Amino acid sequence: MVYLIGAGAGDPELITLKAVRILKQVDVVLYDYLVHPNIVLIASQAEKICVGKKKGAHSTLQVDINDQMVKYAEKGLTVARLKGGDPMVFGRCGEEMMALNRRNILYEVIPGISSAIAVPTYAGIPITHRDFSHSVAFVTATRANDVQAMEFPNADTLVIMMSLLRLSPLIKRLVELRSPDTPIAIIESGTYASEKKLIGTLS
Repeated sequence: MVYLIGAGAGDPELITLKAVRILKQVDVVLYDYLVHPNIVLIASQAEKICVGKKKGAHSTLQVDINDQMVKYAEKGLTVARLKGGDPMVFGRCGEEMMALNRRNILYEVIPGISSAIAVPTYAGIPITHRDFSHSVAFVTATRANDVQAMEFPNADTLVIMMSLLRLSPLIKRLVELRSPDTPIAIIESGTYASEKKLIGTLS
């Protein structure tokens, strides 16, 4: 059995009760860099293997992560695939489900609190508002080879995730598409004690 678990947005108290219960029972945990270390430690009886992806550091290929899930599950072990945020929001959970389906391995997805919602909330920023924002879109810039060619959904609020490394070209592109007076917040390490927040306009 494999559990595809969302660990929440960063603050270890944001993990769900169900995720905590499952982590205490599993044999193996394959976890990402974005998962708070205290959450990994909940799986006190499990073998813990970091399979994270991080810019400038060793990264595990997705195909290798899939293979490890399958390998341990086919040994009869209970596996937790532990991801930051929610596993279905830019978490490659769909690819992992496909890999497990191909081998007829049982799995369950346990949702987590996505940073797309939790980080602005912690910072006191509503992503929807009855007077100002009736729609919200979540975008990632990590796969964009050419930020200047990026198109963005026509939503009142844009939440652009994993974007700090491409911040300058992103701002340049957004100024082409929206008014320079558009309010903007830039948040790093959201929900952590080390959170940094900058609020202003695109200009």
